[in-house]
Formats: sequence, C-alpha cells, structure tokens
Amino acid sequence: MSDLSRVKLAYQLMQTVYQEAVADGDNEKAIARRIDRSYPWGPRAHWPYKAWLAARREFFEAHGLPLRMRRSIKESLSVTSP
Repeated sequence: MSDLSRVKLAYQLMQTVYQEAVADGDNEKAIARRIDRSYPWGPRAHWPYKAWLAARREFFEAHGLPLRMRRSIKESLSVTSP
C-alpha cells in the first residue's frame, strides 16, 4: 500500500468515526479521542503512522478539533541544547 493511499484511507476512516461521534453527541475532545483510538495499522511506527499523522493534522484542522501546538525546529533545538 502506498503512503498516499494510506493517507486517503486514514482520512476516510476519520470521517466515518467523526460522523458517528457527532451523531452520538460527543464533544470535540471525545471525538478526537475516538479518532485517535481508531488507528488501524498496529504499532504506531514508521510510514503507516506518519501517513496517519499527516491525515490527522489536516482532518483536525478542517473540523476544528483540538491539536497540540507544534514547536518549530528552532524551539526544539533550544530545549534540548545545553
């Protein structure tokens, strides 16, 4: 399976879970948890997980779901450097 098709599949899965959660009356945090629990590819590692995260970021931004703030590379370096 290609990375692009994993991203598409992940986005479609998130859409399905989102629609079910909205129909159940879940709030944004609960919807985000349901989506996160629906990860379909075993261990969260390597390219399948990166494809999931790419789809997740776009989906969460498009649907107003809570995302953690991203740190820039520069900010990350200043935290880990002595």
